[in-house]
Amino acid sequence: MPFGGGAMRSKAWCGIVLLAIAGGILARGPVPSDYAPSRPDFLLAQAKDKDTPPKPPEKPKESETPKAPEPPVPSTPPVPSPSPTPPAPSTPPAASPPDAFAQGPTRGGEAPGRGFNPHMLGDYQGLFARRFVTLPVDQTINTIQPPQTITQFVTVVGRDGVVRRIPITVTLKGPTAVTSRNIVNVTVPSAVPVTGPGAFKIAENESPSPGDRAYVTYNYFSGIRGPAVPGDLSSATTRTTTVNGQPAVVTETRLSAPYTNAQRGVFGFEQSVFDGAFSVGLRLPLTEQQADDSFAHVGDLTANLKYAILRDPETGSVLSAGLAVTAPTGPSIVTTAGDLHSTLFQPFVGYRLSDGVFFVQGFTSVSVPTKADFPTLLFNDVSIGYLIYRGQPGAAVSTVAPVVEAHLTTPLTGRGADAPLLAPDLLVLVAGVQVGVFGPSTLTLGVGAPVTGPRLFDVEAIVQFNVRF
Repeated sequence: MPFGGGAMRSKAWCGIVLLAIAGGILARGPVPSDYAPSRPDFLLAQAKDKDTPPKPPEKPKESETPKAPEPPVPSTPPVPSPSPTPPAPSTPPAASPPDAFAQGPTRGGEAPGRGFNPHMLGDYQGLFARRFVTLPVDQTINTIQPPQTITQFVTVVGRDGVVRRIPITVTLKGPTAVTSRNIVNVTVPSAVPVTGPGAFKIAENESPSPGDRAYVTYNYFSGIRGPAVPGDLSSATTRTTTVNGQPAVVTETRLSAPYTNAQRGVFGFEQSVFDGAFSVGLRLPLTEQQADDSFAHVGDLTANLKYAILRDPETGSVLSAGLAVTAPTGPSIVTTAGDLHSTLFQPFVGYRLSDGVFFVQGFTSVSVPTKADFPTLLFNDVSIGYLIYRGQPGAAVSTVAPVVEAHLTTPLTGRGADAPLLAPDLLVLVAGVQVGVFGPSTLTLGVGAPVTGPRLFDVEAIVQFNVRF
């Protein structure tokens, strides 16, 4: 084959090889410095190849097929260095269990409305009926004894010699004051305590917050005596009469006030609806004021509806309103004006301000009767408490909170002493403690006494047990 043809074929193969190399380089992109020269070095190498004439290639053998250019080896991307492993958090040493009675509650912790829902203890409402009763009376009778005289006959002889018997009146004793004293039973009007309506006041064992519970309440009142009414012989009474036809002055004073003791039990429940915003409750009282200390009768049934207008689940603060209705299901009230009974409507507003530990709560309500002979009563009740202990949920003692309460009763009608039903102004102070036992249940113990006159009773004992569900 002529030399010139071989030279042409060599140049063609060189061009093909250069094009293949250039295409591989363009397909690979930039080549790492470990595998290819940088772009300026590569261009310099191409310039040298142009200046230096290529060597004539050897004549390939007929049977030998030219090898295709090997494809460029793709560059391997650099492997990112692994990020440093953060050190494992240190485990704090296990603390020894603290003394359960040495730990106090933390502010802002569990809300009273969740684990501890405090309620009011309540007091005696101070309602009395004007009724006729028979009492022992010290009776003193002062009379004037008339002069005591006798008639004697004297025999005299007249001038004419006739013998005559002449009567002569002789006073043996002049007018004398006579006093006699006796103990007699006298029927007089008196103010008798009324327990028939039972615990109709909304603040009796009630919380401002709606809830789910069943409960029982026991109250014992010692030395109940009503206010003075006209004609009750609470003070010495003097009257003029006749004794054995002679004028007399009678003074009567009752030996003692008609004191009585009373017991009251209440069974009730409360059920919330609409995610705890509303609740419906019922109260059934059992009352007794007899000498045998047994429950005498079932009192009036009270139903109440409560709605939480505002509530803070974190602290237990709440503002609520509702209505309590007392139906005349118990016995009528005996008075000097006849037997009385009435339905009572009692709208109320309840509140609690709490930071999770310290709380102030109370009720303001008005009892409005449907009968005019019943007094209209305004109740203002306030309680202050402090959660001094919170244990583990489900413990035998989970919470302890002492409370102090003030209960003010103001009659808006029926203030007259001759009214058939009496309700004097009354302020009662109550102190107690609420203890959470066995989970959500609450045992409450308290004692109360009136602090304004007249003192309508000596002392009140309170026991309440609430089972929450």
